[in-house]
Amino acid sequence: MNIKSDFRDICQLNVSALVEKVSALDDEAWYEDTSRQQTFGIHKATQSIRLVDNIEPGVVKAKVHPLYSEFKQEISPVLNAVKRDIDRRANAKKLEREHGKSCFVRIVLARLDEQGEIGRHKDTGASLMYVHRVHCPLVTNDACDFHVGDSTRRLNVGQIVEINNRRLHGVNNGGSSKRVHLIVDYYVPGEKVTDTDGKLHICKL
Repeated sequence: MNIKSDFRDICQLNVSALVEKVSALDDEAWYEDTSRQQTFGIHKATQSIRLVDNIEPGVVKAKVHPLYSEFKQEISPVLNAVKRDIDRRANAKKLEREHGKSCFVRIVLARLDEQGEIGRHKDTGASLMYVHRVHCPLVTNDACDFHVGDSTRRLNVGQIVEINNRRLHGVNNGGSSKRVHLIVDYYVPGEKVTDTDGKLHICKL
């Protein structure tokens, strides 16, 4: 979503329980699903584990993958913080009466190789343009640079941040260890947003 800044801080959380659980995942789990890497060349240095996603255009019904239940308890504090913050900012309760409830349409664990990069790109398509893209680092290092628009930041573990995915963004992991983020997409139906084309859009998937 085209927010007013490159990054927007939501809050800082203690995610040690989630970090411990994610750190216990083996390479077999990380390499089981390679569809994201095969579809998008810029993600060739990454591995991902899809927990929740909405893959049917026009149908906002999240598909919950089996592994989600194993992480639900540890992920819930992050989801609750994101929901509280964005619902308040978007006045979601008022919009709900006419457009329906806000919801998470995508929850993914994403790992980036040491010395790996995700080339700068802009997200397109309604399922990315009309959602709040939020990152929460779980494993990182002090040589991992996150670029959005004209800004570059090194995010800390547990730092929950919304990014402007309609501006050019990418990541360089210059460290000797892998980087792992929890990425969530939160959708508020009926929310109004001015996109990069200057036009006012009403969020509808």
